[in-house]
Amino acid sequence: MKPIWISLLLLLGCTPVIVLGPTGKKSPEGTPSAAPTIANPASTFCTQHQGRLEIRNLDLGQVGVCLFTDRSHCEEWAFYRGECKPGQNFGLI
Repeated sequence: MKPIWISLLLLLGCTPVIVLGPTGKKSPEGTPSAAPTIANPASTFCTQHQGRLEIRNLDLGQVGVCLFTDRSHCEEWAFYRGECKPGQNFGLI
């Protein structure tokens, strides 16, 4: 008889965890979770090297362009990888 009581108490004790989850609170439906955000390294590299970032809309989508004071420009990832530098015009523009 004792094992039945123990099983019943365990079942009743676990019911709130099963129904409500481990925190005891239901999360609202459709509420996005807060995800940490990290800056785009190519965009950060552009602004740290005296460039000005501009996002341009192309037929294939958006592209980040790093604009320099001498009016040259590089696609932001090409500049980040060292494939382009100020004084050149490089990218999908």
